[in-house]
Amino acid sequence: MFKKPSKKMLDIFVTAGSFVVILFILYLLVGRNVSKYEQKMKELFKDKQAKLTESENLVKAIPNPQKAIEEMETKAEDFKEMGFSRKQIPRLVQMLGQSAGKFDITVNSIRPRDDLHINEADLPAGVNKVYIEMIFSTPYRALGDYIKSLGELPISFVLESINLERDESSSEAAVEKTDKKPLEKVEEKEQKLTATLILSTYMVLEI
Repeated sequence: MFKKPSKKMLDIFVTAGSFVVILFILYLLVGRNVSKYEQKMKELFKDKQAKLTESENLVKAIPNPQKAIEEMETKAEDFKEMGFSRKQIPRLVQMLGQSAGKFDITVNSIRPRDDLHINEADLPAGVNKVYIEMIFSTPYRALGDYIKSLGELPISFVLESINLERDESSSEAAVEKTDKKPLEKVEEKEQKLTATLILSTYMVLEI
């Protein structure tokens, strides 16, 4: 027959059981919160690690930040030397008109085109492109000479686009002059084109 457990043994079992129950209750109250906190810390660490990796990649992409800054400043200075401020636009229009007067060109209009934006993504801060539209009537050869002369002006221009149309009024005038001259020769001499040029240059914003 089994002996009845002594009172001392029962006390030990009760104490051990109570301790287990207390540990279980502590886990329910504290352990879950600790687990959630640990998971949150892991996610935070993962996020910080990703940002650190991104920063390292940026550093690798620009191994010499000071040199990159100096190159940007030099580029901005170059634009300043070849560019102008907005208040100089009237002088720019006048310059183009005067240069056209040296050739067999009849200027119809010269005006800024603020609605145009072509290839401006790589411009440094503080520098914009300004566009000028010129419409004029000219013989073909004079047109070529004038476009070449634009490269000799004090301000550098880029020819963004050119559109040519036959000047019908000059053709009619040529026909009227054919009394004693062959028609083909007169048209070759008198035929004019209506040219629409879009020119651009750089503008430094004034602070």
